[in-house]
Amino acid sequence: MIAAGRYTCEAHGNVEWISGWATATIFPTRLEAELSQQHLKEHGITALVLSNTIEPLSGTLGFFTINAVTPFFAYREIGGGRIRLMTPARDFMRAQEYLAEIDKKAEQYN
Repeated sequence: MIAAGRYTCEAHGNVEWISGWATATIFPTRLEAELSQQHLKEHGITALVLSNTIEPLSGTLGFFTINAVTPFFAYREIGGGRIRLMTPARDFMRAQEYLAEIDKKAEQYN
């Protein structure tokens, strides 16, 4: 099967590719993505966080939080707020194993 210009097996034909990096998983928050990135790094797996959310447009000013108003069309164009954990193809399978391990441990504490 060919997906995004790469030969893949049936099981991995739906993996999202961006500039040669595979999307290992998508997180709802940057903190979760960065924690998982660090976990993978500790196991020798290269990973990076790719965030196309509006978060860089917000910040703080003293005790007040500033949230920029972003028109819907701009939010839609930047992916609707996805925070991806990306790995090179060579590390994708190992990353999937470790991320599953993280999920299993998290379920034990919930």
